Parts: sequence; structure tokens; C-alpha cells
Amino acid sequence: MRHEGQDNEWWVRIGHAFSTHVRDEVYVLERYEALAQATKDPGTKFLLELIIQDEHRHHQLFEELASSAAAHPGPDVATVPPAPHPEREHIPELLEHTRRFLELERDDAASLKQLARDLRPAGDEMLWRLLVELMQLDTEKHLKVLEYLERRLEAEGQ
Repeated sequence: MRHEGQDNEWWVRIGHAFSTHVRDEVYVLERYEALAQATKDPGTKFLLELIIQDEHRHHQLFEELASSAAAHPGPDVATVPPAPHPEREHIPELLEHTRRFLELERDDAASLKQLARDLRPAGDEMLWRLLVELMQLDTEKHLKVLEYLERRLEAEGQ
């Protein structure tokens, strides 16, 4: 889909950046997978597999972004959908749920922050604190998504 202000050159440049990232990420992903397969240490393997899962998701998202940029201006062939634009009668319910999820995620963020503090005495001898810190990052990501959705729904509801 074409947006005002972005000319063909912009689309080509952005599409190239997405495609380059996909290509470069394949090399990195292969290295992670090789190391994870080669290591005998369960802790190292576990941590590398966490990264590999994220890298696979990132790779898929960048493939979809590249495909969508290449498909411009056709939203029906793009793999990444357009920004949320729900039917007007569904907006109040979606907004209510979104705000409830925001509240839950903020509560979760506070709980995880306290848990990370409580795990400090364990230091680096256990993976627990690191895993809780990673969940904190995921919660930040969830908040970012929900805040975006809330802004979109508010704008659509006006």
C-alpha cells in the first residue's frame, strides 16, 4: 500500500533494507544453530535456543516486511496487514479489552521487577533471574503493542 510522502525510491530502499536483513540474518541464525547443536552444556544450549526462537520469529517478520514492501501499493498481496482499522461498532469493546490488558501487563511488569530484585542473591549461579529479566523485556514489548493499539483505536473511534 502506498502512503503519502513515500515515493518509489523510498519503497525500493526500504524493501532492500528488509531483504538485506533477511539475508544477513540467515547467516547469523545458522551460526547460532550450529553452536547450539555442538555444545554439550545444557545451560548454554538452553540460552542459545532462546535466541534461536527469537531469531526465527525475527526472520519470519522480516520476510513478511520485505514481501509487503515489494507488493506496494497492493494491500491485498502484502503479507503484513495494514494498521488496525476495526468496524466502528467494535471499537468500544476492543478498547475496553486493550485497556484491561494494559493494566494487567503493567501489574505484571511491577511483579516481575520485584521478582528480579528478590532473585538478586542467586546471582549468575542460576538462570532464574536472567529468565525473569527476559520476561520483563517481553512485557515491555507487550505494553508497546497494546499502547499502539490503544492509540489506533482511540483515533479510529473519533
